[in-house]
Amino acid sequence: MKRALPLLLACLLSGCAANPGPPPVVEDEPEVAVTSSTSASDTTPTPAPAPAPERTKVSVGVDALIGGLNPYLMADNQQIVQEIAQLVLPSPFRGGVMDSDLLRSAEEVDAPEGSVQRVRYEISPAAQWSDGTPISGADFRYVWQGMKTTPGVVHPAGYRAISAVTSSAGGKIVTVDFTSRVEDWRSLFPTLLPAHVLAEQDFASALSTSIPVSAGRFAVESVDSARGIITLNRNDRFWGADPAHIDIIELHQLRAPEQAVAMLRSGQVGFASFVPAQTTPEALSLLPEVDAEFIHTTRQLRLHLTSARQGAREELAGALDTAQIARLATGRTDNLRVPYGGRTPQPGPPLERTLRIGADPTDAVALAAAHAIVDQLNSRGASATVVSDRLSDLIADYRELDGLVAWNDTAITPGNMADFFVCQVASDCPADAVAVQREILSGEIPPGQALELVREHNAQDYYYVPLLDETRMNALGTGISGPGDKVSDWRSGLVSAAQWRVGPEPSLDRKVSRHGGFE
Repeated sequence: MKRALPLLLACLLSGCAANPGPPPVVEDEPEVAVTSSTSASDTTPTPAPAPAPERTKVSVGVDALIGGLNPYLMADNQQIVQEIAQLVLPSPFRGGVMDSDLLRSAEEVDAPEGSVQRVRYEISPAAQWSDGTPISGADFRYVWQGMKTTPGVVHPAGYRAISAVTSSAGGKIVTVDFTSRVEDWRSLFPTLLPAHVLAEQDFASALSTSIPVSAGRFAVESVDSARGIITLNRNDRFWGADPAHIDIIELHQLRAPEQAVAMLRSGQVGFASFVPAQTTPEALSLLPEVDAEFIHTTRQLRLHLTSARQGAREELAGALDTAQIARLATGRTDNLRVPYGGRTPQPGPPLERTLRIGADPTDAVALAAAHAIVDQLNSRGASATVVSDRLSDLIADYRELDGLVAWNDTAITPGNMADFFVCQVASDCPADAVAVQREILSGEIPPGQALELVREHNAQDYYYVPLLDETRMNALGTGISGPGDKVSDWRSGLVSAAQWRVGPEPSLDRKVSRHGGFE
């Protein structure tokens, strides 16, 4: 019994010892099989989290910014600004058709006593800015107040006919009352601005560096002036149908046509829209993967004559050769459009007076035109100089100038035609300007007839000199799939970005014509 006790203790101790598990599995020696009685959960490694899907990105070439991103300011009047606004900001109507993502309804209703016309908008309850703030009547009101009080805005005439913008139902019902009729009321408020962010800012400085919140399919992520890149991200808070497919669009600001050719050649950009040089078509004709075409826009470069004296304006206009100015401003003799109303030098005595011509130095074409104008004036005996300053400052002080070079929209619409009679950068104005403006807006004078009135007034009193109509080039390279395989399908430019995808390489038969134009 005494001998059995130590044996029993030894057996008990032996039974309590740990049973070691199998050796660890070596992943780079899978041929070694190991069996174990332990559960699979003890030996199967925890799977690594799946990597986040790679964000899709495309790059395009665009004009360099000359100002900010406010689509309502003459100082920011560029195609790229208008295109970004259409991607980022909400619009009640697009192409004359109500945007059902933003609005439930928009219609004329019975006007109350004291108003000539009333329009009512009902905003979708889901419509919101990217920071979660609902889109409301305050956004309509901010645009109206800015447009009626700020100098140097685009298409102000219709807003000056508005007497009140009010809202109800938590800001989702917006009522606009008019003191005079605006037949084309659907063209008003082409983009809404975020009042909750911008209310404390002066309208003239709003969106001067970026667009802080979005209510479109894309949002402005950054504006990197040093690198010349504007980055748009897909707006994941967009509530409407058909959100964007691409996650990131990089807009490379092109400083020269040669940069556009180089970036298309290397595949750094898949699409570019820019103002060409004389040799740009020839350079692109050597790139079989690029399809390109010329685009004629409704933008026109003008010399606005700002003197209060009709005789002084006539004398200045009579000294100019607009065909030469157009050649020198663009550096082209081909694919150059000198507009209706251009000038040839008229004989006369030496000018013998001091003249100041303003232009924005960040707009290369406008600045080159201003220098050509000054050189022509000086050759006629004047003492002329270029005043180089931001366009917003030049507009504010236009009475200190004799002329101001700036771009205008010449589309034959009631708003454009009525704008002439607002006389924003003119010290003189037709005597019947207010009455004619109202008749154009009401539809009593159709746009075509209004155009003839504008030309008649300008031929008689010299309010502006048309210098050139804009000619651009669209070029489709590789890496983006969008509206179609041909550049002619891409005439809407950046506006079509919501339907873009990262695309395959183009077919080898995409070639640039060698006969002076583009297929």
